[in-house]
Amino acid sequence: MTKERRDRRLEASMEIDAPPTEVWRVVADVERTGEWSPECSRVRLLGRLRPGGWMLGSNRRGRVRWATLSRITSLEPEREIAWKVLTNRSVWTYRLEPTPTGTKVAETRETPRGWAISPGCSPGSCSAARCPTTTNWRPA
Repeated sequence: MTKERRDRRLEASMEIDAPPTEVWRVVADVERTGEWSPECSRVRLLGRLRPGGWMLGSNRRGRVRWATLSRITSLEPEREIAWKVLTNRSVWTYRLEPTPTGTKVAETRETPRGWAISPGCSPGSCSAARCPTTTNWRPA
């Protein structure tokens, strides 16, 4: 009997009571990721923020610590930023969508077949739910 392996996708979204311009300033400031991520403690942008740019991440889960190297795969100001983590091939994407009352932020993590999903991230616990853009966050 063979076990089928599937691509794995986690997604969380919420609406923020702030315009896309304000939300983008926080989401695109990747060096702030450690402020709201349950696993990533620090990100350093290596060069400038641009498609093809590099980021170095420091992560921790309990006493375990490790580094990741990521490449920015998509950058559309006030709309989307995405990067691929080269150590596990996962792709993180943040999409912003204007709404009548602010901005919907969707965070997605896609993990290719055969790679484990971090137990630190599940729908509802992803970092979009902790992003400090405004104190008026509410579920979408």
